[in-house]
Amino acid sequence: MKPKSFCSLSLGLFAIAILAIFGCNNGGKFQNAPPSNLTVTPSKCYVESGGTVLLVGSAHDDDGDSLTFSWRATAGSFSRVSSSGDTVYWYAPAQTGQASITMTVSDDIDKRSLSKVITTCTPLPASILTSYSIENTGAVYILLNSNPLRIPAGVTLTIKPGVTIIVDKVTGGIEVYGRLVALGTPQDSITIRGNTCYAVSGIWGGIYLQDQDCVGTLKYMNVTMSSDGIKLSNGAKGTIEGCSIYNNEEYGIYVEFEGTEATVRSCKIWENGRGIYVLNAKADILKSSIRYSGGDGIDLSFSLDSTQVQIDSCTVANNGQRGIQLSEKAAPEIHYCSIFSNGENPMEPNYGLALGSYVKADSIHAERNFWGLGNTTAAKISALIYDARDNPFEISAFVRFAPWLDSAPVVSMPMDEERTKGRAWAR
Repeated sequence: MKPKSFCSLSLGLFAIAILAIFGCNNGGKFQNAPPSNLTVTPSKCYVESGGTVLLVGSAHDDDGDSLTFSWRATAGSFSRVSSSGDTVYWYAPAQTGQASITMTVSDDIDKRSLSKVITTCTPLPASILTSYSIENTGAVYILLNSNPLRIPAGVTLTIKPGVTIIVDKVTGGIEVYGRLVALGTPQDSITIRGNTCYAVSGIWGGIYLQDQDCVGTLKYMNVTMSSDGIKLSNGAKGTIEGCSIYNNEEYGIYVEFEGTEATVRSCKIWENGRGIYVLNAKADILKSSIRYSGGDGIDLSFSLDSTQVQIDSCTVANNGQRGIQLSEKAAPEIHYCSIFSNGENPMEPNYGLALGSYVKADSIHAERNFWGLGNTTAAKISALIYDARDNPFEISAFVRFAPWLDSAPVVSMPMDEERTKGRAWAR
């Protein structure tokens, strides 16, 4: 073979090898990696008509290509605030409802998109001086007050079935000196929650029933993401029935001071900092589920000689510390409950019922309760109870738990499992 021919053959083989190594797609172009890991972070997911939401987008490109961002929405308008276009303001329209906002990212070869839904809401009045009703118009309501919405004495706030209220400010909430009537139904519950796109707690103040002239009737209501979910104080009277009170930072329900009365019936009080706290007040806790609290499920503290509290037909389970904690002279009646798997925080004892800083000498009546699978002997149940048997130097009272139940009592709940499917707090 002539040298020139050999050189040409060698160059040809080299070119084939290069193509074999790097590939040959789309007319000789290298394969492109499209934009990936798209995120859209809105400053809030609920806004009043004409309000503003800051949207921050991000994406990654494995090839290191520069990316361009573009935005579109089914309603409202935009104002760009960064030269690269990854950050924009969206201005809500006058009409209420949901708007789908889509971010599209391009590397000049491929495009990828991601959408978020923002809801434009109807603002509630900043103050209520005469009786007022919040109707179910199909729109979501938003409370923009920096301080709690105050319901004065002699005034009634009525919330109709199916209403959703978003509390926009951390210090916002509802403070009642008159009457609060929130009567949801199993099919159309009422929801009051914080203004967030994610499941977080402590972002609004909660519902506060305050003063001896205050009366609250709350049925089939969802209360979530607040500091204390529902608080009754200073002689207020409240009925809380069929409600879901979950993912609140401190207590699900807080009842304090002599003259205050609360009836909690058929409620789900789940995944709060602590479940229910009662201080020197009257409370009936009936047919309710108190579970997954970070601390105690039920905490009672009484300096009074008499305890007007009954805990009947409840499930108190999977709480991080004690199932039921009694302090000072607290002596409730506890019957037909399922009390199990408490003390789930690391290093916490698995006490279903514990007496702490206890000065009362009388026995605590906790007969006819179920203490969990396999706990059907006196020795096993006694190990789940902290009383004078464990610390006779500081505690003089015993818990009377016999007779007990060998299986969980059947308690009907107003909310079946279908209503909790798909919720982060439903287990």
